Amino acid sequence: MRKYFLLIFVAILLLSAGTLFPARAAVISSAPWQISAERMESSADGRVVTARGAVEMHPADSSATSIKADEIVYDRGRGVVDAMGRVEFHSESDRIKAARARINLNTEAVLLKNGRLYYYPRHLYISGTEISRDDPVNWHFRHLVLSTCDFDEERAPDWSFAASRGRVTVDGYAFLHNVTFRVGRVPLFYLPWLVFPAKTTRQSGFLFPQISSSGRDGFALVTPFFVNLSPSFDLTLSPGYYAKRGPSLGLEARYRMASDSAGLLAASVLKDRTEDRGVGSDDDYRSDGWLRDRHDRYWLRGKVDQGLGERTWLDLDFDLASDPDFILEYRDALDGFRQGQSQALVMFHRGYQEPGLVRRENVFSLSHDRANGFIGAQAVMVDDLKEESSPGAAVNTLPRLAADLRLPLYRLPATLSLTGGYLNYYPRQGQGYQRFDLSPTLVAGLPVGLLEGKVSLGTVNRIYRVEGHGDAAAGDSTEESRAAVVRANIASTWERDFFSRRLQHSLRPNLVYTFIDPGPQDGLPLIDGDERDDFVNRLSWELNNYFRSRRQTENGGVEERLAARLKLSQPYDIHEARQSDAAGAPRRPFGDLALDLEIYPSQAIYFRYQSALSMYGDHVTRSAVEGRYSRNDNSASLNYTYTRGGGRDLTAALKVQPFRRLGFSYEVSRSLLTDHLVREAVSVTYTPGCWGLTLEAAQDSEDRKVSLLVTLTGLGRGLRLVGN
Repeated sequence: MRKYFLLIFVAILLLSAGTLFPARAAVISSAPWQISAERMESSADGRVVTARGAVEMHPADSSATSIKADEIVYDRGRGVVDAMGRVEFHSESDRIKAARARINLNTEAVLLKNGRLYYYPRHLYISGTEISRDDPVNWHFRHLVLSTCDFDEERAPDWSFAASRGRVTVDGYAFLHNVTFRVGRVPLFYLPWLVFPAKTTRQSGFLFPQISSSGRDGFALVTPFFVNLSPSFDLTLSPGYYAKRGPSLGLEARYRMASDSAGLLAASVLKDRTEDRGVGSDDDYRSDGWLRDRHDRYWLRGKVDQGLGERTWLDLDFDLASDPDFILEYRDALDGFRQGQSQALVMFHRGYQEPGLVRRENVFSLSHDRANGFIGAQAVMVDDLKEESSPGAAVNTLPRLAADLRLPLYRLPATLSLTGGYLNYYPRQGQGYQRFDLSPTLVAGLPVGLLEGKVSLGTVNRIYRVEGHGDAAAGDSTEESRAAVVRANIASTWERDFFSRRLQHSLRPNLVYTFIDPGPQDGLPLIDGDERDDFVNRLSWELNNYFRSRRQTENGGVEERLAARLKLSQPYDIHEARQSDAAGAPRRPFGDLALDLEIYPSQAIYFRYQSALSMYGDHVTRSAVEGRYSRNDNSASLNYTYTRGGGRDLTAALKVQPFRRLGFSYEVSRSLLTDHLVREAVSVTYTPGCWGLTLEAAQDSEDRKVSLLVTLTGLGRGLRLVGN
């Protein structure tokens, strides 16, 4: 509602002596104002000017504001303007109409009879039988009607707020009495009084509530309250109550001090009267057998991005929860996962962890980029929500230090790369270790005629201090590993134009060789899988194709874009080919033949197909199809993934708007292998202009819901009704 009463401030500016504007026809100067009309006369002493017929009045030195009326009487001595008959005030941003108006140019007092104001930057209409102002900041209204829908005396707005009387203080608050919310001419609910901010900047106040009803929660009401602490810092409190669950509280605090300084802190808390008693009970959420007897449930999360100087950044992500089901159960709530995920992606370009993950990572990162390398530090604390039943102990990283420096060698076409680090894996129970890494690598280019490439020779050296924690405190040891690594590639590029240079084809074959000898690895710990390396002696080929289209622009330039990309690749395991058949297992040195095709027919269409074909059988080991279309208000997407021996998943979405005011959407996510429905929803949206209505029917593995969402232009989402 704050947006509506921004208009009050604008109205003061419109009616002030220094802001009213242009005219035409025969002109009488009444400096600093000018008046034009069909007929004009003045009193004997020249103090009073009376103008009739298409009267227009404006400041002599301004063309930004004007007053129009059938008749205007201007008393120069008193500074009073009386306007009668089809009175209009115009400015660059708004328009006021009234049957009669009196304006005191000296005191800025205003009185309007049957007035109506339209503020078109906010698309806001406000009317009253009497609108008055005795000083520059305090306005009084009688029989006030406010809406973002156009209306007049014969036609009611689609929705509106009406009050018998009201008082508004600019940059203060609005006090309305006997308020009704109406759809057309039908009142839907009544409030004896209503108070809300009427300021030109963001202010604290209640937002529209969320009303819902479902089988698991019963009737629920959440009433968010916005608190504006400063232009760069605000928060939203969302107290609520679930009839079958209990009271809840949501909090979300946001700040942005600069382009490289932003933070988000959020908390969702529920005093839950229910329990999850496991398999066979009515309360077993997701039928996962997880027992929950705690009633204080919560999800705490946040993100921070902070620049600390040139090329230095600090990032913080934290995520704590009371139990593994809470985030999933309330992912659609006003302060739930879906809403928070969207905001995190906008503010930080990275979202929260998936709601179904049992182990929640809390990450602190500090990094500094250099012209010849990188230095960074990271700490990771893991919140294990199923610690008692999870296989293996959750391992914290306290800390991880990493550095990468590239040093050119004097008078040699080569570079020495030094990569090193320190890592401390610290579990509360079980085995952890400290590890020191040092990897010197010599990198040199291979320019040979039309060929290009590079070769690198290096070693990976690691020292482990294996330590036991908790019940496994004994048995500390020191281990070492050393691996030799050789990598090389050689490639070339050929290009050819077709169709009078409107299409260019680039062909880039690439041959890659990789050799890794990890040496003895007995006794090394195993926590993240990074400790052990397989012996690798592999040769891979790639055939990269790029298709670029060109067209001439209107200004004579050339526009080029990628139209398609096709990549074929396959590895050949030299080590496997040299193995003997003594064990009876056949040798299979050839890896899967991989195909990756991307097509961009236009800016609105994208298609991608990926597959891997086994050389030892007539089967595809994995494949994926992705397609997107988006143009105007219509869009479609399809994602299909297949893994042999794994899963087959399908996700699709469709949104069409055949009419300007009416749209339809459908989305589905399903596991085809197990015939498990993840989510399916169909919705109809009607948006006549100043309001919107969305009816959605959705189902997932746990619930079926029908929801009705009403959106009021300028007020946001006004009402959400959810039925089970």
